[in-house]
Amino acid sequence: MFLSLSIMRNLNILTLLIILFAGSTSVSKENLYDGLKQKERKVILGILVVSLLFLVACAIYGSLRGATSFNVSVITEEVRVKTQHVPMSKWPVHEIQISRTCPDDLDDIRYETFSGTIEIHPDIEIILTRIAGGDLTVKLYDSEGKATATLFDEEEEPVGTLSDCAFFHVTDIEKRAQAGETIVLPVTGDIRVGHEIRFLNSYKTPILYSGNVTILDKTFMFNDYYSVGPFPLEKGDSFTVMDQHVPSQGFISVNNEPAIQLVFRAKGSRGLIKRYQSEGYELHNGIWSKFYHDEALSATWMLVFLMIGMIRSFLVYCGSHK
Repeated sequence: MFLSLSIMRNLNILTLLIILFAGSTSVSKENLYDGLKQKERKVILGILVVSLLFLVACAIYGSLRGATSFNVSVITEEVRVKTQHVPMSKWPVHEIQISRTCPDDLDDIRYETFSGTIEIHPDIEIILTRIAGGDLTVKLYDSEGKATATLFDEEEEPVGTLSDCAFFHVTDIEKRAQAGETIVLPVTGDIRVGHEIRFLNSYKTPILYSGNVTILDKTFMFNDYYSVGPFPLEKGDSFTVMDQHVPSQGFISVNNEPAIQLVFRAKGSRGLIKRYQSEGYELHNGIWSKFYHDEALSATWMLVFLMIGMIRSFLVYCGSHK
């Protein structure tokens, strides 16, 4: 078990001070290196260079050996999910309004009441929207014209499919919440949250309210995890994980609170936060971040430099007593 991170950093500072002042009391009125021969100085320099290269190599190895995990928790009015090559978990629904097609004129949409479960097919784009405290609207579409989902009744018997574009609405959410019902839907795939804000947005533009992102990564020697963050998401931001190695997994919940609550975990190379009227920025666990947050790497750093300080003091002592 490692020491706490704050204690480890303090020990690192103490170690550097030992290195800087080691040998000064052993050799008075002489420079620290006066007692050293040229060969001994090269030995110390070689140890220092090899140690630094070792630490950098450890950090690079940690950066290259796998994807970084991102834990995300947000409150947002829009969630986009692109399902992957396997179906998502079935969605249990009760008395929702379904439109099996998407007519060109939205006024022509005809809804039917449905209770049962919905199994969304692979490679389908899902847009979940809830503006403030309104209805939850879900749009499913497939760019290749394939069916987007299969419907099952309450006896788990298939009763039909949805076309390449379909809608469904969850209404009376406040009444459902008062009756003790919270809508919980699992989501799996490429998950993106928030909506890019532009000057000409309509009054119904969905936005992200708030949230945070925490980076999780493994220590370079063990299977223990350490965290970096959390990094806050501000109102109007959007967030996605780039180069996802595996489908993200999480769930949404909807109740009498405004918007959609979403928690998910993603694995990828970096996170991308886009902010209104700015270029945005990336989140990733780089080499220097690993040096700072990885306790195993920090402990190795401390031990190596402590060893260097002890060797240097020993050589200075030996040189001054010849």
